[in-house]
Amino acid sequence: MVPGDSELAERARSGDQAAFAELMGRHKHALYRYVRRYISASDDAFDIVQESFVSAWLAMDRYDSSRSFAVWLRRIALNKCRD
Repeated sequence: MVPGDSELAERARSGDQAAFAELMGRHKHALYRYVRRYISASDDAFDIVQESFVSAWLAMDRYDSSRSFAVWLRRIALNKCRD
């Protein structure tokens, strides 16, 4: 059985890097498309996606698993786009 985002996020909160890598794999393409709506340069958009995942990893202790991981990740990316 494939674990859901909430389960993977809980494991990542405990320091499980493989669980976070799975989350990245699931969300990287959609996050890139989301960022491209705000950033026209593909290289800059790619950098923002990477920075967003780094920030998410560092902030996993603040993630509320009752909410959507994808929405939380997009909020981080949007803040990066605005910076």
